[in-house]
Amino acid sequence: MTGSRRPLGVCGVSLLTAGLTLASTGCAATSSSAGPASSPSSASPSASVSVSAGMSQVSETASAAVPSTAAGSPTVTVAGASASSATGAAGSACSAFASGHSFLQLSKATANADGTLTVTGQVATMVCGGPDDFHYADAAGVVTGRVLASATIDVLNSALQPTPITVAKFPAYLAGDMNVRVFTYTGPRTAITALNEQFHP
Repeated sequence: MTGSRRPLGVCGVSLLTAGLTLASTGCAATSSSAGPASSPSSASPSASVSVSAGMSQVSETASAAVPSTAAGSPTVTVAGASASSATGAAGSACSAFASGHSFLQLSKATANADGTLTVTGQVATMVCGGPDDFHYADAAGVVTGRVLASATIDVLNSALQPTPITVAKFPAYLAGDMNVRVFTYTGPRTAITALNEQFHP
């Protein structure tokens, strides 16, 4: 054995001067796995791009599947449906109020000796719909009415809230009234028992 040099092949590596430990470690490392494990930071650029592109595509697909919150979103649609329902309910309430009341647009009220009032104006009709949700249409002819001395009268105060007023004070109030001067009335026009001023924007 001293005169010949026969190379020892261990895993394809010539071990002429290498120690037994180094050779066996090399073999074990080479034979125990098909290839070295790489850390995430040493992944090849092509693999990173591929994974990134894949994740981007998944993200875009997921984004397309989830509705946007911009205009036309379910929130806007629901709000629109709610507004439509509210408008329908308001229209129904308006129609019910209009059909259940009689209206006068008054221009003048005069006190009588017996404590009654003579009121002058036009018959008004409440028309539902339009920019302000409703408006009043006046008949062409002028009519008069008689308000009983015992009648109740509500007018609109500065905060546009109904406020009771006496029959005796009503002529002065009406003369300076800056509202639309439309009143619902109860009873026949010849014997009105209640007047209630109506708000209109």
